[in-house]
Amino acid sequence: RVQTRQSGVGIFCYCVEDRALLKNGLDVRVDTELKLPLLAMRLFVVCLVAATLLWPALAQAPGDREFNECGDDDHTYPPEWHVLFDTWNYEDLFDGQPLEVLNEDGGSGWIAGGGGSCREQLRVCDYRQATQPQDNWVFTQFINFDEAREIYVNASYQYIACINNERNGCDTLQTTVYRYETNGQVSNAARVNPANYLSNEVSVLDLAASENSGIRIDTFRPSSSATGFYLGVQDTGTCGSIERITAYYRVCPGMRDGLLTIPEVPLPPMSSGGSVTKEATCAANSFNIASLTVTATTDACSTDAMCLCNTGFHSEVVEMMPELIKECQECAPGTYRTAMINELDDSECSQCPVNSVAEVAGAALCECEGGFFRKDDGSEGIDSDCTASPSAVQNYRSTNQTSTTITIAWSQPASLGGRGDTYYTIEIREQGSLSDFRTDGQESGTTERNYTYTVVNLNPVTDYLIRIIAENGVSDQDPDTLDDRRVEVRAKTQEGLPGPPSNVRVAENAVLVWQRPEQPNGNITGYDVRTFPIDEEGNINGIETIENFPDPDQFFVVLKTIVDISIEVRANTSVGGGIWSDPVIATGSSNNMTEVESSGIFGSDVTGYVIVAVICAAIGAIVTALIVVIVICC
Repeated sequence: RVQTRQSGVGIFCYCVEDRALLKNGLDVRVDTELKLPLLAMRLFVVCLVAATLLWPALAQAPGDREFNECGDDDHTYPPEWHVLFDTWNYEDLFDGQPLEVLNEDGGSGWIAGGGGSCREQLRVCDYRQATQPQDNWVFTQFINFDEAREIYVNASYQYIACINNERNGCDTLQTTVYRYETNGQVSNAARVNPANYLSNEVSVLDLAASENSGIRIDTFRPSSSATGFYLGVQDTGTCGSIERITAYYRVCPGMRDGLLTIPEVPLPPMSSGGSVTKEATCAANSFNIASLTVTATTDACSTDAMCLCNTGFHSEVVEMMPELIKECQECAPGTYRTAMINELDDSECSQCPVNSVAEVAGAALCECEGGFFRKDDGSEGIDSDCTASPSAVQNYRSTNQTSTTITIAWSQPASLGGRGDTYYTIEIREQGSLSDFRTDGQESGTTERNYTYTVVNLNPVTDYLIRIIAENGVSDQDPDTLDDRRVEVRAKTQEGLPGPPSNVRVAENAVLVWQRPEQPNGNITGYDVRTFPIDEEGNINGIETIENFPDPDQFFVVLKTIVDISIEVRANTSVGGGIWSDPVIATGSSNNMTEVESSGIFGSDVTGYVIVAVICAAIGAIVTALIVVIVICC
């Protein structure tokens, strides 16, 4: 009679009081004359038809996995498991290290069997003690808590039959998993002492007929005073097997995401609602641009962490599967990279801008070549081309002059240095002066090629030296080219209207005298004298009279007037009459009536004085000659 039973981990078949064994679908006959004892006839022959336990083949867990003696390629765990202990990691479970057996009733107790090497099961089926109370124990090695907040214990089991059915059947029989928490490893005697376990039940594997097989998952929270634990499994009289025992805790798995290494973070207990945090790390030659904190809640992990390569480095993918792994490599010579917080892509270095160079690897920027510059006010970054000063202007000349202005003109320089912000500084000084040039102004460069500029407020009839300096946004960093960028224009202002004669006054004997203007503004060609009659009340009352004196060296006039007059004097140049002097007052006299009537206000004494002077000179010459003759004769 063949019976089968399907569990969560496989399909098991066994023979009950028969001589045939169904193995892998084949009818295997046994000797029909073989007489088996009743006890042996009641022994269940177990065969594993298919081991179908499917662990998700994802991340390898550390912990006990580090001591795996089997090395199966398919021996993997779900990524959220950090495995601390697994009976499938050992070739020989019962060598005293992974498991230790204690049979309190003196029977065979727990034994290894089935599954083959690295798949050994924990079996118990002690018919020799079938009529006695059974107390069979098996103990694990010490298991570290590691960083666990909550321990999970998985036990997959298979019930076969009840041995002790004389004792009220199997309804009260069970296999129970206990734990023993300690602060480090203990002696073997303490390890295998059931009294250390019975107060800390982990799970009950119900091997009653109502639950013949399955996977039992139970949890407990580690004690803060302990560093690890042992598991103890007690059987009280069943016939069955534990396929596998696994202890683990849940984590957000560690991973590599580009330059970011996210650590494994233990999840808090499901019922706690708390969180656990750890710090992620950035790869060599990279830095974080956000918090590196990784936060784990009961069911998820989150982080804002992000890494970028340092200045002078760029990211390069070195592995795509199973994780994206990047490394930071130095920028090659001739390229550069400067890390920026808001940068989204650090995978490439940039070619050096025009007229710049990076001679070594790992450059943060490219230096400008000799004679080339970037503006030093921060407006031009490291990604800007390097530029030069302009050359000198062309076709520079003076185009127009007045008594107070000079207009100059020029054409755009042959080279603008690669820039569009050329401007021109105008400097000026009088020729022959020892004083420094003064800046008269600046002319902004435009799209036009020809420019003019007028210098104002100059002195008439004065020679000037005018400089035109071509400049741009980087020429202030290039003083060595100043002389090459500077040209000179020589020009002279024209005559202007003179200023008023100085020291105008009426001297004794009614003589009007004056001096040359302090600002002649050209060659003086003569003077004008203007008079106005003044009435008895002191007011100007009458028509002006202007008399011209063409002699530039005449500085006096004899007045002939019987009335008071107001007198003004001005100088003349080729341009015209200048500014009148401030008026002076001449008082009239009745003694001058005849002369005024015949000769006007200005008497003929001017001419008379000249005639008298000539006569006197002639007489003097004659007298001198007579004296000479007398001397000679005598």
